[in-house]
Amino acid sequence: MQQAREPERRPKRGPSREAVHHDECRARLPNLVPQLGGRLRPRRDDEVEPFAQSGDDEDQIVLGAGEFVRSRVLRIAVPFVVGWFILHPLVVSGWIMGSASLRGDVDVWAGLLGGFQSLSTLPAGIFAGSHLWFLYYLAMITALVLAVRGLLTTTGSLHAKMVRRADAAVAWLANSPLSLLILAVPTAATLWFMRFWGMDTPDQGLQPNIPVLVIYGSFFVLGWMLSRQRELISQFARLTPQRWILAGLGIAAILLLGEIERDPGHPHYVAAHVAYAVSYALTMWSLVSLTIGVFKKLCQRPNAFIRYVADSSYWMYLVHLPVVVWLQVAVAELPLHWSLKLAFISTITIALSLFTYDLFVRSTFIGWVLNGRRRDRVMVSWVLSSIRYLWNRKQLRSLKLRAAR
Repeated sequence: MQQAREPERRPKRGPSREAVHHDECRARLPNLVPQLGGRLRPRRDDEVEPFAQSGDDEDQIVLGAGEFVRSRVLRIAVPFVVGWFILHPLVVSGWIMGSASLRGDVDVWAGLLGGFQSLSTLPAGIFAGSHLWFLYYLAMITALVLAVRGLLTTTGSLHAKMVRRADAAVAWLANSPLSLLILAVPTAATLWFMRFWGMDTPDQGLQPNIPVLVIYGSFFVLGWMLSRQRELISQFARLTPQRWILAGLGIAAILLLGEIERDPGHPHYVAAHVAYAVSYALTMWSLVSLTIGVFKKLCQRPNAFIRYVADSSYWMYLVHLPVVVWLQVAVAELPLHWSLKLAFISTITIALSLFTYDLFVRSTFIGWVLNGRRRDRVMVSWVLSSIRYLWNRKQLRSLKLRAAR
């Protein structure tokens, strides 16, 4: 009599690599997006952080508002505070040395001392010459969105009705051939209140620049709402000839009309300002949609190199400016064409950023703070493997020469 066979237990099937990584090179937008109609959904540990939201909805870990806030404090506020006390003085020291180089006298230690002495002016000049204002505004936008969401949840059934209508409006907008024009109208109106014709850089202090906050907040909210209906992202980011033409015309108009900004006495100054704002807004939304569309088309399959660059991008954003400023000072007086200096500075900055990321960030506590998890080093092992390979080739060549003799 045959023994009854125990039913085969199939392992639980997890998400495919494509499902996990299909959008790992999506345009870098704020993630850990709280859902208007439910609880807050931070991304999985294997997703790109902190500017991209990746992964499928069914794979997301659902956590409460407290955990979401803790995550945002860890990913945004901590790098902002620590980066300001370390990176900001280095940037200021570069400006000090750059000013001294114009007089033909560069003192590195005096520049460093002056850079760190700038911390004594807190909070005046907190963002001057720095790039960390972006994290400050990202934190403010996140806090405002959470506050609005909290108020909406107190309205009961009205909240659900508002969410359904918002989802329907976003779905219509994503599918509309006029979506970019519709989005550009309020953006252009907000641009009118900037200090200059284009986007202001809000690096003058802690007081929020309301027009800047509104425009960046609109990008944040639209990305948030699109993440609720992920099938709409492809529609919003569709690549059409009209969008490429719109982006090209917008860029051309910005370049042409920008000359009038410096001439307030121009007879058509106001009309040019209006046209500039509209062109600027159309260009912003066109480039956002086209960039997402291009990378969705090019990065449909997992790619280890893209994965690595995506992981390192936050660190590169944080550390790149001090390196750029110092290198500018170093090559300023060299008798070389500006294009060669640009290529040199860009190459060295990227190389140093990637090297320091792999050596000091990727597998350390810093990598856990910035990206949500630690990962194995890649570059160091690759360099060691390359050295070992070259050494083995040299030994093999020596053996062949001996054998030939």
